[in-house]
Amino acid sequence: MLVKLIFCILIPRTKINDIRAQLNAEFSIPDFLHKNYLPSLDGWRAVAIILVILGHAKLTVSEGSFYYQFVETFIYAELGVRIFFVLSGFLITTLLIKEHINKGRINIKRFFIRRTLR
Repeated sequence: MLVKLIFCILIPRTKINDIRAQLNAEFSIPDFLHKNYLPSLDGWRAVAIILVILGHAKLTVSEGSFYYQFVETFIYAELGVRIFFVLSGFLITTLLIKEHINKGRINIKRFFIRRTLR
């Protein structure tokens, strides 16, 4: 807030608008924010699902079996869960950025109500 106040005192309003226009021209919105569907995320969802399923499937076989040892060594169900968390964080952040771009601000209360009702 203090920086904004100093900035407004030292630089005339027209100059601020010129700077803002120049920044908007230099920094464009990433292309993925214009899309509602990202096919590459389906691939990551599939990887996460497979890891979780294989990780749980090891619970149905005996500990000495080849499958159990293979899954124990190479398959990490926890990694699948982490991938889901990363995807969720990415998608939620993307929605919040879109709201900020479209409305100029983020209404957290309305956002969580929409997410809950969905």
